[in-house]
Amino acid sequence: MQPMADFASRISGSLLLLALSGSLAPGAELKFTNADESRVEFERSVQPFLAKHCVECHGAKDPKGELDLTTLDPDMKASSSGSRWATIVEKLTKGEMPPKEKPRPDATGLAATIGWAQAESKRANRNFTRGAAYDGGARQHRWQAEAAATSITPATASPATARSPTCT
Repeated sequence: MQPMADFASRISGSLLLLALSGSLAPGAELKFTNADESRVEFERSVQPFLAKHCVECHGAKDPKGELDLTTLDPDMKASSSGSRWATIVEKLTKGEMPPKEKPRPDATGLAATIGWAQAESKRANRNFTRGAAYDGGARQHRWQAEAAATSITPATASPATARSPTCT
């Protein structure tokens, strides 16, 4: 029965990609001209999706993967949250999140969440790719984010000298 579940997951992912590419819903692409427009859409469609499907594991209390979605800034232009959102979109699109043992999100909520993230990344003029969230195929460690946020040069920010004890 597992192969059928995998097949169904791949099909739903393919349908989602078609919908997001505009093949199923032409002209449905979101576009924000300012942060207020983005925040209104985030609060209307993304926050309820995250509350229903994600915050149980990625909330304020002991967040898995050090990802607390209750504090992740939706304004990708005024913050450095774009790489985290890129990772979230990738995991949702591939069907890796929510985990297989959890209820699957409906296609409408999933498309609205991913569509918002893509529109916000365009508004913020951020490169919204997997490469933005990963460095050489490895997950960005806290010491890298802290180094970037505090403008520490790469020569002084190395895993040997700057690694946080909470890095995995």
